[in-house]
Amino acid sequence: MGLAHYMAQYDNEHSSGWNKLLHGVGIPMIFAGLILFLFTKWIWGGALFVGGWIFLLLGHRIEGNHPAFFQGPVYLLVGPIWVAKEAWMFLTGEHRAPASENTQTK
Repeated sequence: MGLAHYMAQYDNEHSSGWNKLLHGVGIPMIFAGLILFLFTKWIWGGALFVGGWIFLLLGHRIEGNHPAFFQGPVYLLVGPIWVAKEAWMFLTGEHRAPASENTQTK
């Protein structure tokens, strides 16, 4: 399976606006926490790391599903790529049309 498959699956399981927002904050917090924990301020790093995971789990609680990494560890890499894609789409003004608009009847 390729990256496009994993991204589509991840996108499908992260459709709630709140879940997207919490992932958009939580995943960068996790990465910043890892860097701080490993290289400088381990207390701040640990706090950011744990706080980021709390945001992710809260987002999944709101959406009513389980984190994608339960399906396989590859999603630990897909998540940051997905967040970067979502941030890029937001910053550039690219918006996807809802599925109902993509299927027009004639």
